[in-house]
Amino acid sequence: MFFKKLFWQIGAIFCFAVIPAVLLNEVLSEILFVRHENEVEEVFNEMDKNLSLMTKYSDNPHYFHLLLKNIFEKTTKSQKTFETLEIEINELKKNIPNEIKIVTWDKNGQIVEKLTDLKKYRYFLAKLHKYLTTIVRIFKKDGLESNTAIDFIEKDIKTFRPLIGKFIQAKDFKLPFMPEEHGKCIIADSKNDFQLVWFNSNEELTMLCFIKPIEGQTPGIDRIIKILNQNNDKIENGIIDINEIKSVSIKNSSSKTKDMLLELTKYENSAFSHRTTKDRLMAFKLLTPNLRGYCIMNKENMQTGYPIQRKNELLTKIAAIIFLFLFLHYCYKKVNGNNFVSIKTQTALLFLYANGLPLLILCTIGYEHVQQYEKAILRETHKNNEKMLREIDSGLAHHKNKLSKKTQDEFELIFKNTKHRTPNESDKSELKRLLNVLNAEEINVYNKSGNSIISCKANDKIISPHEPMRFFTLSTLKLANLDENSAEQLKNDETIGKLKRNTLWKEVVNLDRFNSSMLQHATNLVGKLGVFNFGTEKLLCMAYILGDKDNRKFNSVLFLLWSMEKYQKGYIESQIDKRNSQPGNLRFMAMTAKEKSLIGDKGNNYNKVISILSKSLNTQTTHVNNIELNGERNILTAIPGSQNDQITLCATLPAKIIEAKIYDLKFQMGMLALLNFIIVTAVITTLNRQFISPVHELSCAVNEINSQNYEFKTNIANNDEFGELGKVFNQTSEGLSELAVGKIVQQALLPESRHKRNNIEIFGKTVTMTKLGGDYFDHFPISDSFTGVLMGDVAGHGIPAAIIMAIAKATIILNKNKAKNPAEILLSLHNTLYTLKKSNLKRMLTCQFITINDITGECTISNSGHCYPVIVSDKGKNAHFKEVIGTPLGITKKLKCNNYDFVLKPKDTLLLYTDCLIEAVNAKNEAFGPKRLLKSLEELWNEDLEIYYQNIFNNNRAWSKGVDDDTTILLIRFDPNQTGEEQNNV
Repeated sequence: MFFKKLFWQIGAIFCFAVIPAVLLNEVLSEILFVRHENEVEEVFNEMDKNLSLMTKYSDNPHYFHLLLKNIFEKTTKSQKTFETLEIEINELKKNIPNEIKIVTWDKNGQIVEKLTDLKKYRYFLAKLHKYLTTIVRIFKKDGLESNTAIDFIEKDIKTFRPLIGKFIQAKDFKLPFMPEEHGKCIIADSKNDFQLVWFNSNEELTMLCFIKPIEGQTPGIDRIIKILNQNNDKIENGIIDINEIKSVSIKNSSSKTKDMLLELTKYENSAFSHRTTKDRLMAFKLLTPNLRGYCIMNKENMQTGYPIQRKNELLTKIAAIIFLFLFLHYCYKKVNGNNFVSIKTQTALLFLYANGLPLLILCTIGYEHVQQYEKAILRETHKNNEKMLREIDSGLAHHKNKLSKKTQDEFELIFKNTKHRTPNESDKSELKRLLNVLNAEEINVYNKSGNSIISCKANDKIISPHEPMRFFTLSTLKLANLDENSAEQLKNDETIGKLKRNTLWKEVVNLDRFNSSMLQHATNLVGKLGVFNFGTEKLLCMAYILGDKDNRKFNSVLFLLWSMEKYQKGYIESQIDKRNSQPGNLRFMAMTAKEKSLIGDKGNNYNKVISILSKSLNTQTTHVNNIELNGERNILTAIPGSQNDQITLCATLPAKIIEAKIYDLKFQMGMLALLNFIIVTAVITTLNRQFISPVHELSCAVNEINSQNYEFKTNIANNDEFGELGKVFNQTSEGLSELAVGKIVQQALLPESRHKRNNIEIFGKTVTMTKLGGDYFDHFPISDSFTGVLMGDVAGHGIPAAIIMAIAKATIILNKNKAKNPAEILLSLHNTLYTLKKSNLKRMLTCQFITINDITGECTISNSGHCYPVIVSDKGKNAHFKEVIGTPLGITKKLKCNNYDFVLKPKDTLLLYTDCLIEAVNAKNEAFGPKRLLKSLEELWNEDLEIYYQNIFNNNRAWSKGVDDDTTILLIRFDPNQTGEEQNNV
């Protein structure tokens, strides 16, 4: 039995405590670790942004360019141009320790003295003003790639080299006007050691600045670090000079310094910038050869920096709440002394467990599944987007073939018109038309002498180098006008020999394969669209040999040229417009490498998309899972073009598409949880109907019976044990109805509680354990001056004891004439009970009968095995037993009992009682006992017998842990000073 109970207890602990605790631990672990990973990713993204800003400002030419550009633009917008410029320059020199020299001209070309540091070379500076303003004007008009500007710069650059440096190149003059991160100061090498030069001009003023950076100082980094640390106190930003690390003593360093130096060493060896330690997150980046930027964040500043510790804290709080609830419940039960837990409450707890446990399991598995499903969808989305972007990119070859065919078709008219003549100005209008139709940049025609006879351009920008096309024309025409027999002669030709040494020609014509089929090979190179390296620039080119092909009399070569970026941009634009016009949520964009211009729908975050695509130029792919475009979150996939090497492509998909799929999954899981809830609810409801309802019905029936409504009948229609129990209960209630009648009869047999006659006063009560008790007392007048008192206790309770009590009452009434002789009364009662013994109504009766002279206090008593009476004298100062012995009634054939006489003194109180009073046991299993009874009678004495009775009864009940027997107490007080009428008659 012990092991069975132990087994069930262990099982209950395992099912209701261990399993929920393990599942709760898993749920919290999964949730907190996912949140931790997301938070770490967000922190590292923030650190990467900070390090990118440090990188941007670590370049002194770029940093000073930004400062001067900001001053120039702010001054331009101000109505007080030179006053504003003076304030800004003074502030600049105050905050920047570097030496800066500035020259300022007004709109008339006059030097502004107070804003100019160079006072010498006035004539030289006047020429320099004109030179710089012309350069700026050309750049603004023709663009930064304008050859006109380059030619102009190269023409007079030697004049100004003593001031701006002897090694400066013409192309460097574009740097102050380059967009965004490409803008810089010009790096010079002037004799005054001013390493940086910057200039700009507008209608109001012209500025020229010379900057001498202090070696080892990085004012740009210092400034941005200060701003970053002010904006976010959780992430510490800074720089480390690797030359100074060697002097740092790691042994005496703080834990943060030790961690940082150790992780920096790992970064130097692995180049993996994101580092994680026990207590910190770190990120590093190379800023200069000697400087490393760093960002560091303590995990204690993160919400989920320590997921295990956070989980343990939550589990501790949950355990504390549960313990507190159980403790309060225990205290409540202890105070109320009620450990009753209804079946409904037990069923409700079981319902919560039966629903909560599967839901907890579902949450544990479901949460992880949702996270993995989301990652899988994002991977699949990026994969599909990459596939579509590569389809767009790979379509360039097909587009090139279509353009080649279209070009040949469009040039048919030119071929016919120039078959027997050299092209001239009359053909220029047709060539311009073709230039527009084919969206080309240039059309150039060269004659046999290698001279350009026609040139058509889409704009003023010159993209084609002259010399390569001239060489190509001379060689191609010479080859085309020769027959195969003259091929040997061509090998010794001076022109061909020169071309052999030309790199371009080696790319166009493989001279190592120069043989009898050379003419056919060279002819195959024309009429096709291809990429050729003309000098330093790649161009998309198609060449046609014009003339009489049948007679091999060719007169010129036509070159059709496209800018690679413009050609690719045109193709990508057509593809993006085509795909974006199709129904669907996927949208495509692209960015050109040089211009950084966006193709497609720009949306509201143009700069953010440009930034992402710029990073993708030098990487394989870029995946961004969260970017806001047009007011909604999007997923962006970007790839660098392969065939379109001047383009970066990207595709965006609204995140709501992914979120909808995640929502569908969560909805399905929610429906499963709901289905589980419905099933468990149905099971609990069925159990309630089968078990709880019948039990409730029986509980109501018990309450009705307790209210003495014995007519109440249960209505349990179950064909099971509960139905049988209901039938038995109804039958029992009918018996209880008869028992209630018996209770009424028994109560009628007992006398009134209080009785006064002559000089005696009597007060007594019986408290039964059942409806029908076995204790009995009675008092009645025998004559004018005598009163008879009976006290009896039938062994047992219930109906048999009540019957014996009724028989005793009847016997006393029948033998009332013997009342003055107590022993004879008890003998008559004994004979009656002994006769009943033959009828199997076997019950023992202890009894005592007293005859009292209620005038003098003289008493005669006979006792048959009952408790000794107690006499309390002197107002409770003395209590003692009156030891009168005898055998119980109805046991043996011959009764042994005698009469004993004693006298009650004035104010004496005689106590008659049943054995429950002295046999009561407390929580320590100690009996109340005779001594404690005597002591309590002395201490609890009272003039009023009813109060005296209550004191005795309550004291006895307070002592006992539980009463399982009938209790009767009868008090008789002799007081000659009182007079009273008879209060009760038999």
